[in-house]
Amino acid sequence: MIEEIKDAFKEYNRSISGSGYYLKPIHYASKSIEGKKRKYIYLGRYWWKVLYLGRDERGKAKIRWVYLGKNRPSNLPEPPTNPLEGVLFYSIEGDSENYYIEEKESSETLKKIADILSVQRK
Repeated sequence: MIEEIKDAFKEYNRSISGSGYYLKPIHYASKSIEGKKRKYIYLGRYWWKVLYLGRDERGKAKIRWVYLGKNRPSNLPEPPTNPLEGVLFYSIEGDSENYYIEEKESSETLKKIADILSVQRK
């Protein structure tokens, strides 16, 4: 499911190419808790402005990435919906087959996940 969501954001970026903006399809943030490294996963959350600075002496394009935050620039169309928006999940180093949901998630969030999983099984 994560790959499908990530691919939808990549397709969205192709559709807005030339606008000078980029929605990062997937972002990882690491944190060590109780001696285990957690890799938190955020999908389609962070916006960037891409500035073209010309070319270097080898002819390679020079660009600068400017972080804009979580809010979509007003002149762009809505990105695809993210069914996992608001769900804080992570993987644990050494366990690449499973994803874990942050324990402090609300019952509303857990219901949302159960609904997503039931749709995936049909």
